[in-house]
Amino acid sequence: MASSPLRFFDPPARIHLIGVKGVAMTGVAELLLQQGYVVTGSDTAEVFPTDAVLKRLSIVCANGFAADHVGPGVAAVIYSTAYGSEHVERRAASAQGIPQWSYPEFIG
Repeated sequence: MASSPLRFFDPPARIHLIGVKGVAMTGVAELLLQQGYVVTGSDTAEVFPTDAVLKRLSIVCANGFAADHVGPGVAAVIYSTAYGSEHVERRAASAQGIPQWSYPEFIG
């Protein structure tokens, strides 16, 4: 799916972040949470320095990736550019018509 024009949803919409453990993505997660969004994410099971931040913020981070992480109730997806359009969660979002933005697109 090509990126959607940036028409963002009002809180408390659920935003799912693919690659949430990255430093920049964790920052986005924290900002969204402060704005009143429900934030979930997924990443590898590898331990990251940001794990403690996500835990402190009570942001649920799934270890590993699966299509069902992007299910009903997800209003939008923000993804790390490490994950292309064939990523399992991005394909699931596309199949459901869920808008997706890369980290740089969202920040821009």
